[in-house]
Amino acid sequence: MAGSTYSTNLKIELMTTGEDSGTWGDITNTNLGTALEQSIVGYGTVDYTSDANLTISITNSNASQAARALVLNVTSVFGALTATRELVVPTIQKQYIVQNNTTGGQSITVKTSAGTGITVPSGKKAHLYVDGTNVIQMFDFVDINGGAIDGTTVGAASAST
Repeated sequence: MAGSTYSTNLKIELMTTGEDSGTWGDITNTNLGTALEQSIVGYGTVDYTSDANLTISITNSNASQAARALVLNVTSVFGALTATRELVVPTIQKQYIVQNNTTGGQSITVKTSAGTGITVPSGKKAHLYVDGTNVIQMFDFVDINGGAIDGTTVGAASAST
């Protein structure tokens, strides 16, 4: 591992040519089967351990890390949050599906250390993207052109237009 480096966003091990003779297969399998798979379909639990903001990070390792997972199940293992708390995620380019499963009925604001964020209400889920600076919502335009919401017809020909 002396010559290895790690990718910027997902921290996948990048072996130097000729390095790790006899073990490159194991490293490659871990890169693909753990690190890459976790970032595409992985589920990670992030626990508030106190009633305060929480920072998660991703380190130079291809081992499993919650901050690399696609889905973040956010809980408060200690008890109930008493106010909206920040979940500070790494300042990389990455998408997250965040589930606010904390107790206490409080929202969490998902943000980077220096950027802006998105507030996720208690019991709700949000599909978010870290653009390398800020956390933004993946969807900001929904075209509803017909159909029904809770049994009420919507669209160009409806009274609720």
